[in-house]
Amino acid sequence: MITLCILAFQNPKKSNVISIGTPEKSGFLSRIYTSDEFNYSNFTIGTLDYNSLEKQDAIVLNELDEIPQALQTTLKSFVEKGGNLVLIPSNTNAIANLNQFLTIFGAIQFNSLGNTEKLVTKINFNHPLFASVFENKIANFQYPKTKISFEISNSNSPILSYEDQGSFLTSISTATASVYVLLHQ
Repeated sequence: MITLCILAFQNPKKSNVISIGTPEKSGFLSRIYTSDEFNYSNFTIGTLDYNSLEKQDAIVLNELDEIPQALQTTLKSFVEKGGNLVLIPSNTNAIANLNQFLTIFGAIQFNSLGNTEKLVTKINFNHPLFASVFENKIANFQYPKTKISFEISNSNSPILSYEDQGSFLTSISTATASVYVLLHQ
């Protein structure tokens, strides 16, 4: 019994992650989802096999100009079954399309796209996303800045926030999964 626990710990199962978006915009994701920890692949909308989505642990929608209705329906089922979804919006996607899509999951609504440079300054260390990530709260973290970001209506606490207290990263959580929404470009 102890041998099985040690063996399982030494060979953790890789998580399956798909990103949907153009290869030109998805290169940074392959540096995050490295092959030593993840089974990662990227597809465009035109090459996506919808049947493969149910086998994923997480799906990243990376700057899609539009989220087709068939994909919205498939992703709703995916999240209901416990899959995690990450939305990185495109600044060319119509806000109405983003809002229609997010209504499926909860109460986040995009308002407008702003062109003001903002500095990310706060980490919500208590958010479940960061469970077992940090040993201590980091005080001297080098935070990123953005030049374009969406304003949103959201009652959820930000996971990462800007210096003006606006959300940089937020989520909609269900009993079985989460939908993470980045609000920058």
